[in-house]
Amino acid sequence: MHELSIADRLMKTADKYARENGAKSVPEIVVQIGELSDVVGECLQTYHSMLKEDYELLKDSRLKTETLPALCECTQCKTKYNPRESDFICPHCSSGAGKIISGREFIIKEIKIT
Repeated sequence: MHELSIADRLMKTADKYARENGAKSVPEIVVQIGELSDVVGECLQTYHSMLKEDYELLKDSRLKTETLPALCECTQCKTKYNPRESDFICPHCSSGAGKIISGREFIIKEIKIT
């Protein structure tokens, strides 16, 4: 349910950006969501569809989501690996002592304006 507040903040940010840059519309917003983040892209899409009607410049916008892969680094052998593919166990030395390097992000990659 926290996707609602994220979508609301995203819409406010896109609207502000569009107005500051003299846009007539925002056809697309692109966000990147880390594989380990708590943000569910499908929920974000649903809330975007609901909220966009409240913003004149965003009413015809679409939201594109991209998934950023997770990456861990083993603290024992320094191997980098995707923790989702190995249940957080290092595929090289079988250590469970991995440090998450990426995968928790939520990034506004692009706000397209016309």
